[in-house]
Amino acid sequence: MNGVLRKEKDSMGKLIATDLDGTLLPEGTFQLNPEYYEVIRRLHDEGHVFVAASGRHYSSMRKLLEPVWEDVIFLCGNGTYVACRGVSMAVRPLPDRLYEEIIPEMKKNGIFTCADTPDAMWTDSDSEMFQRRLSGGYRVNLKRIDDLRQLRDENAKPSADGLHDRGVLKCAMYTEKDAAPMAECFKQRFGSQAHIMTAGERWVDCVPLGVDKGTALSQIQHQLGFSREDTVTFGDNGNDVGMLNCAGESYCVEGGRDEVKRAARHVIGRMEDDAVLDVLKRFLA
Repeated sequence: MNGVLRKEKDSMGKLIATDLDGTLLPEGTFQLNPEYYEVIRRLHDEGHVFVAASGRHYSSMRKLLEPVWEDVIFLCGNGTYVACRGVSMAVRPLPDRLYEEIIPEMKKNGIFTCADTPDAMWTDSDSEMFQRRLSGGYRVNLKRIDDLRQLRDENAKPSADGLHDRGVLKCAMYTEKDAAPMAECFKQRFGSQAHIMTAGERWVDCVPLGVDKGTALSQIQHQLGFSREDTVTFGDNGNDVGMLNCAGESYCVEGGRDEVKRAARHVIGRMEDDAVLDVLKRFLA
């Protein structure tokens, strides 16, 4: 295993970044077509760089893509954390004051609330259903804390798995209703201090202002030497728009939100029919 992935000199390879939930697999599951693993391996072998870009926590993404984890750059938490082969490439924590202000509001308005640090997702919920959804459906490294506002102090302790970068990266709330109207309400209140977005149909995410999948992908482009024209992206939800705007070729799956379809250059078939897999195969020799 040799450091982070790089663009090979004089390579004609592409930087290929795709969302996960709703784009490659059903939201909140591990139901990924195993053929994706073989295609990702072949893309890597042929000089392409593959980026998995998600609102999911790193621990969930790593488990989902375990068979090919050395061939993937992980863009996690909607751009707050980027890692490759166990090496942190970017860490973008929330400002402490903003975190302290927004957590109580999320607890008032959401059904459940959680927050990410590099090594775990944290919740103060006692709901076994919610904890099963996170640790079972997403298979995230989930930890419980009595009060999420205490998380900054807890996160000052050394990390057990070697991910020593500190800071609360993202906070999120889960609602049983459509997340979009709730996200708009939070944008009105906190939009000048944070980037508020929907993630899937039921999640509202809060990340640092100026941070999203697009800004994180732009940094990867700069670090690895890929141009916009060398970049291909796939998505379905509002948190994918910034990433689609970074690419010369961008795709939205059929079930995506209307604003994502407008942002993409192409609208393809359904996630359920592995539409992205069909497009990825076109880049193979």
